[in-house]
Amino acid sequence: MSQSNDLNEVGQFPSKSSAGKFYIVKRHRDTGALSCDCPAWRFKKGDRERTCKHVQTVAAGATPLPTPPVVEMEPQATDDVVAGLMADIEQAREKKPWQGLGQALQKYNAQTL
Repeated sequence: MSQSNDLNEVGQFPSKSSAGKFYIVKRHRDTGALSCDCPAWRFKKGDRERTCKHVQTVAAGATPLPTPPVVEMEPQATDDVVAGLMADIEQAREKKPWQGLGQALQKYNAQTL
């Protein structure tokens, strides 16, 4: 099996069945062999040559979508949002509104019967 540093990413192909998912085609640095991380390539069965439509497209000379560069992003305030939600949950637990339900139901039944 090839080491990941022996492979160069050629490009990406959007999945037609899963929105937002991309399959990555790579070329072995020394041999030039193409590989893909799609299910058709990974789970090839039988005596046929391992291939998929993404590898065939690259082999035919088509240009896949370029791999977008990795962009460093500023940390988001998600920790503050999560902390606020957790505080709200704890407050709701402390109030225990369901404990007074039995008393309210008894009072209601006493009034209606």
